[in-house]
Amino acid sequence: MSDNSQTDDLLRNPGSYTEDVLRDLGTAASDISRKQMFFPEVSWEKARVLVAEFHPVPSFLRPMISNVFSQRRSSQRLHPMSFFALHPLIMRAASDQTFIEFPAEGHEYTGQSGETSTIDRALSLVGDDVAAALCFIHAVCRRVDYVLPKRISIPILDDALIRAKLGFYLGMTSRKFGRGEGMLAGFAGRCGLAIQIAAGDLEEVQGVLESLAVGEDIQRVGERIYGCEPLQVSALTMIAAGCGREAAEGTSTFGYQADLPLVSMDELKARWYAAFCIIEHMRMGRRVLIHDSYWDALDVTEVKQKLLIEKFMELQRGGHRWRWLTQVTVNG
Repeated sequence: MSDNSQTDDLLRNPGSYTEDVLRDLGTAASDISRKQMFFPEVSWEKARVLVAEFHPVPSFLRPMISNVFSQRRSSQRLHPMSFFALHPLIMRAASDQTFIEFPAEGHEYTGQSGETSTIDRALSLVGDDVAAALCFIHAVCRRVDYVLPKRISIPILDDALIRAKLGFYLGMTSRKFGRGEGMLAGFAGRCGLAIQIAAGDLEEVQGVLESLAVGEDIQRVGERIYGCEPLQVSALTMIAAGCGREAAEGTSTFGYQADLPLVSMDELKARWYAAFCIIEHMRMGRRVLIHDSYWDALDVTEVKQKLLIEKFMELQRGGHRWRWLTQVTVNG
């Protein structure tokens, strides 16, 4: 079996997490539960068990994702070989119009022959942070899509990808929050629900779909059927993948209260929370609820806010056009 084929199999059926990951999951669930006392402790335990058993992001991606997104990340650019296991994904991303139109800082796409012909050149165009976010998103999409019928997985993942792309544009307009971070913050809004549904049995899946069809709140549906909210699952999936505690705490906080004062949080957590709030409120048609403090936390000017709204309207009209993220395989 080729290395690429083995990697593809791991994305679809990754097996078990290592002891280190399971220990980090347990510690994070316990610590966050003590800090965020608005979620019952038992709900964090249920979310931990769900993530540990379903294994949404394979362990081999964790060192690379952690290097990019955790607080312990290196200031050095990652070696291109860090992404080699998923190089067809990165090469495909380099041909996406989004990244051609808005390349990584310091890079300009000229359209010259061979400009993105190698993984190194493709990464220069896309950027390490976006590449790492793409790997995270692709892994979750492949895992969910492998388990669920497409009639169920496609609508949920489409919503998640619209949010991820909106997050990319938010990161593009921010001077304090990266494009890759924005993608993760956006994707977190629906990946927890997708994981819950994929990990559940037929009766649970039917209950979720029926509840969502009559307009019940997504967070309440997850809590009632699975014993934990989707954002708790998203948060611990980010922990398991190596995204960092601030990302997990910032996004999961929204599940309890969508208008907490940012002064009550440390700076990094506040940025993740602000980003999640902006993306969620825009996606749900509640722009009036976006506080000025959220824009300030991310250093998004009024001019950039207007650009973000324009990009969001384009997304609403034309969709995310990132279906390749769920379809590209590492078999090339």
